[in-house]
Amino acid sequence: MRAFLQVIKGPGLGRKITLREGQLMYVGRTTADVNFPENPEMSSVHFSIQWLGNECQFKDLNSANGSFRN
Repeated sequence: MRAFLQVIKGPGLGRKITLREGQLMYVGRTTADVNFPENPEMSSVHFSIQWLGNECQFKDLNSANGSFRN
C-alpha cells in the first residue's frame, strides 16, 4: 500500500508528497521537512503527518491559521 499527501487547493496545487511507512514528516512554510514557501497562510512548521500502514496520523502544531483535512 502507498500513501501520499496532495495539495488540492491554493499555492502548490497538484503537488504530491509520498509518505513512507513509519516516517514522521513535518510540513510548513520554511523550517520543515516539506516546505511551501509560496503559501503565506502556513506557519513555519504547520502540521505533522505520519503513515502507520493502515492509518495516517495528522496533527496541527499550533499553527496560526489552523489545519484542515479531507
